[in-house]
Amino acid sequence: MLLSQILLQTAPRAVTYVDFTKEKDASVAWLILGTFGLIAILFVFALGIGAGVGMLRIWLARRFPHNPFNGVEDEPHIRLHLSTGLSPAGDLKNDAG
Repeated sequence: MLLSQILLQTAPRAVTYVDFTKEKDASVAWLILGTFGLIAILFVFALGIGAGVGMLRIWLARRFPHNPFNGVEDEPHIRLHLSTGLSPAGDLKNDAG
């Protein structure tokens, strides 16, 4: 009889279920803290990606200086001619008269 009990007894479970909601109160406060934590993680991730892309652009500009994406040095700048002004009718005033 003792031998049959030893042979037929079930093995102890290797995995046990742990309920964490009893230890920590799942409330709105934890939801807000978790949300701000996620925002902080995403902000740091975006900041790192932005710094990486910026460094890549600087490295590419130094490696390939005559790239058309860097801008053309000989291209003239746009001039606005703000000193000319507009008349009340919307016509350009002439400096000569």
